[in-house]
Amino acid sequence: MSIRIVFYVNEKKDREFELTGGVMSISRGTDCHLIVNDLMVSSLHLTIFEQDGQVYVRDEGSVNGTFLNGEALSSAVPLRHKAEISFCNYKIIVHTEGAAATPESGPVEEIGGNKTMMITREELDAARVSKLPFTKKQMIIGGVGGGVLLILLILLLLPSNGTKKNAPAPMRAGMLNTYFLKLGQQVRDQIDDRKNLEQANSYYKLGLEKLKMSKVNLDAEFTALLYFYRAKGSIMEIEPRPPLWDELNPEIVQTEQQLKKKLKELFQQAWLAESDNDKEGAVRVYETIQAMIPDESSLIYRTASFRMAKLK
Repeated sequence: MSIRIVFYVNEKKDREFELTGGVMSISRGTDCHLIVNDLMVSSLHLTIFEQDGQVYVRDEGSVNGTFLNGEALSSAVPLRHKAEISFCNYKIIVHTEGAAATPESGPVEEIGGNKTMMITREELDAARVSKLPFTKKQMIIGGVGGGVLLILLILLLLPSNGTKKNAPAPMRAGMLNTYFLKLGQQVRDQIDDRKNLEQANSYYKLGLEKLKMSKVNLDAEFTALLYFYRAKGSIMEIEPRPPLWDELNPEIVQTEQQLKKKLKELFQQAWLAESDNDKEGAVRVYETIQAMIPDESSLIYRTASFRMAKLK
C-alpha cells in the first residue's frame, strides 16, 4: 500500500513524503524522522506508523497537542484516506490510496515572525557529513556566538517571576497574533455588501455597546471585535474613506490588544498552575479562556480543551 504524507505550513503545501519503513516521527528534536524547527512543536510531538496494514497517528504527550479532523488525540488512532492531522500551525494530509507520490520541496514559510525549517533525518545526516566551507577559526567564532544567542533565548523564555519551570507555555503571543489576523480576514470575506455605510455604523454601535458589558460578560470583547470586523468589511471599498474609518480602526487595535494581553496572562496562569500541580486551578483558567473566545474551531479554544483533557 502506498502511503503518502503531504505537509502544509499555514495552509500552504510545503513537502511530500512516502512513509518508508512503516513509521515517521515528527518533532523539534533531531533524533526523529522529520524535524520541524519551531518552538511551539514539542521535542517529541507525534508519530505516524503502519501496523498490520492499517495506518495510525499517535500524539507523544506534546504540550500543544495533536488533532485529528479537529479532535484532540489521547491515544493511537487509525487513519482513513485523506485524514487531516493538525498541530500548532501545521497540517498533514495522509493519503493511503491511489497513485504514488514523488517527494518534492517547497519554499520555507514564515510564521509568527520566525523562519520555520523542515528537514528530514536523512537530509540532516547528509548535511553533517558534508564538507563545510568554513575555517576552523570561523567555526569556533560561530559556535561561541551561537552559544551566546542560545543563552539569551533561554533567558527570554524564562517566566518573568523567576520561577524555574520545566515545560514551555501552552500558547505563545505569535499564535494569538496569527489567530486575530485570520479571524478579521474571515469575517471581512463574509461581508456581501462592503459599501453599506449604514450597516457599518450599526455594527460599530453594537460593538461599542458590547464593550460596555466587558465587566459582566467574559465574551463581550470578543463579540465586540467581531462587530468591528464586520463594520470594517462593509466600508473597506468605499472611496474616499468615510469618517467612521478613522474611529473604527483604533477601536479594533485597542480591543485586539486587550484580548491578547488577557489571553497571554491567562495562559501564563494556567501554565504556572499546571507546574504547581494545581489541576483544578488550571482547569478553571482554561474554562475562562474558552468563555472569552467561544470559537470552538480556533486553536486557542482547542488548546484549552486539549490541556483540560490531559488534566482530568
